[in-house]
Amino acid sequence: LTEQSLANEVERARFLSEAKSAGKFNHLNTVTIHEVAEEDSFAYLVMEIVSGGSADDYLRENGAYLVVEATKMTIEASQGLSAAHQEGFVHRDINPRNLLLAEDNTVKVSDFRFAKNTSGQSTQNLTLAGQVIGTPHYMSPEQCDSQAVDARSDVYSLGATYYSLLTGKRPYEDQTSELQVMMAHIDADPPDPSEVNPDVPEACAQIIEQAMATNPEERYQSMEQLRYERHAVSEAMALGLY
Repeated sequence: LTEQSLANEVERARFLSEAKSAGKFNHLNTVTIHEVAEEDSFAYLVMEIVSGGSADDYLRENGAYLVVEATKMTIEASQGLSAAHQEGFVHRDINPRNLLLAEDNTVKVSDFRFAKNTSGQSTQNLTLAGQVIGTPHYMSPEQCDSQAVDARSDVYSLGATYYSLLTGKRPYEDQTSELQVMMAHIDADPPDPSEVNPDVPEACAQIIEQAMATNPEERYQSMEQLRYERHAVSEAMALGLY
């Protein structure tokens, strides 16, 4: 953070919040923060090098991933997010831009700026009541409606990210404004990836349909449930069943 950003209490607090949030857990599938420090007029994080770019970079340059690759990536992302959830943190901004790739193609979940502590511990409130946090094309309905969130909100966003990895498109990309996108998350049926990419198996479309259910009670209730379903699909593909 520059001196100007340090003078902004909200930016400084978010910066420190990301460090504290990500520092609560150390997992193969999250970006490791080694140190938080201030020197002269700057504050900085020392993080592990993740040199393979983001999933968003790949989508922009190449379009959709192969089904087996997209499934593997979201399995790994769900493992990192599960570790965060076990520590009481909800990421709140899962999207392809925040899935980074290590040199060996291991997925690393990054950017915990907006992570929310749901464990009941005292944390600084970095958002105003009713403020919308997240990336519109990947936000859960409860985020779009400024409602309380829990781990199932990340389940929704990872389901939306899976849709993008399989299709090269963002959910509700046909909507012409961010407000319309957010209303689609609240009111529309989950998008079907096979309508864009016929090579997507029905089992993958069903996973997205459940992960992106409008009602949180109808979604997978944890990252582990979502990971289990995708792992089953991955094994079936390895056996040539899809």
